Amino acid sequence: MDLSKDEKYMKLAIAEANRAFEQGEFPVGCVIIFNDTIVASGSRLGTTSSEKYPSEIYHAEIRALQSFENSISDGMRDEYNGINNYETIAVCGEIGKISRTNIMAEKGALINRAKIVPEKGSLINRAKIVPEKGALINRAKIVPEKGSLISSSKIMPEQCTLYCTMEPCLMCFGAIILSGIKKIVYSFEDPMGGGTSCDLKSLSPLYRDSGIKITPHVLRYKSLELFARFFSKEDNLYWKDSLLEKYTLEEMVKTQGFKRA
Repeated sequence: MDLSKDEKYMKLAIAEANRAFEQGEFPVGCVIIFNDTIVASGSRLGTTSSEKYPSEIYHAEIRALQSFENSISDGMRDEYNGINNYETIAVCGEIGKISRTNIMAEKGALINRAKIVPEKGSLINRAKIVPEKGALINRAKIVPEKGSLISSSKIMPEQCTLYCTMEPCLMCFGAIILSGIKKIVYSFEDPMGGGTSCDLKSLSPLYRDSGIKITPHVLRYKSLELFARFFSKEDNLYWKDSLLEKYTLEEMVKTQGFKRA
């Protein structure tokens, strides 16, 4: 196990979790890595105190998987026919935020080869297709710029690693397995709803034979600290007075003598 690499990417997941925390959400973040490249990210949604009923669908892992699917089906196609109004995904920013960009050929144009060229600036928020000179045929290929965050035109799920700041629940664990991703790295365990300790050998072949690998507790303290801060907020209602809250605050006391505000 390359711990330094796992810590590097877990920091990006923690950045997503911090973003959720700053918005009043349960601080869970997730990134998906392929060939040392961030291809998708997500953070928890639907848990603020203003919500009448919290969402148990918009988990960070599910949102990252949705972006992951878009990256495969839209942004990483090897080739496509008859470009007129094609929409793809551009990966931008140090923490791998995903933004949509329109790739559009001029009306009636026939493009031989084309590449994504970022506009001036460090973030690829907008991009344009620049056709290369050559024979005019009704076919084109997206070619990422050297050194860009998009390092391959084809993502292979079985070679991806999903990093999340909290142990995935059963819903997320099942969805990750179904996506074809073969490795999960998480930071803080979930004693109340964690799903990765379930006995896959007793389940049907799709899950039993998945071959998924799990690495726990990478940068555990940093995630623990963030969850403790969330649960110490008096206006927080999500999982208030739950086993998860009690366990988190007790673990924080053990590690740093944390006192609830």
